[in-house]
Parts: sequence; C-alpha cells; structure tokens
Amino acid sequence: MSDPASPPKVIVTGATSIIGHFLLPRLVNAGYEVHAISRNCRENPGATDKKVFWHPVDMTHPEQLPRVNAQALIHLAPLWLLPPLLPVLSSLPDQAGNRFRFNQPV
Repeated sequence: MSDPASPPKVIVTGATSIIGHFLLPRLVNAGYEVHAISRNCRENPGATDKKVFWHPVDMTHPEQLPRVNAQALIHLAPLWLLPPLLPVLSSLPDQAGNRFRFNQPV
C-alpha cells in the first residue's frame, strides 16, 4: 500500500502519440504521477517533468508492463493491443491495494 500523501498514479499507453504529447503535461499539472508507456521511450518534449516516468514496453508483450500501483489506465495505443493487456492489468493492485476494475469510471 502506498503513502496516502503521494500523488495518484496513472498509466498512459501510447504516450508518445500526438494525444499523449498534449495529455501528459496536463495530467502532471492536475497532480498525477504519470507512468508513460511507449515502444519509443524517448522523452516527449511536452512532458519533461519529474512526475513522468518513461517505460519502454512493446505492447504486443503485455507482460513487460511495469508493476505500477496505478489508479487509472489511459490507453492511447492501438485499440487491438488492449484485450491482451487486460489480464495483466487485472493482476496489478491499485494504490489502495484493490485490483483494477474495468467497469467503473475513474
């Protein structure tokens, strides 16, 4: 279980996409700790912040996903990559120690 004073964490797949370029700085400004997932783990110039952690992951191998206790997933990678990712995500606890739930809005 994480420190209650720590910022909420969010995982963003496809983080180097055009949407990711604009979204990551806004998530940081909103107080999130962002875990950015991309094949190209080059830092996004719009999101060079200490609260953005870059993870090089090939989404065709979802087992490479980092074990991050996140409260939310924002999937900007191609949609066809999401179904194989769901079993891996369901095994990760969120910050409260609960498993990811896919039927509840955040």
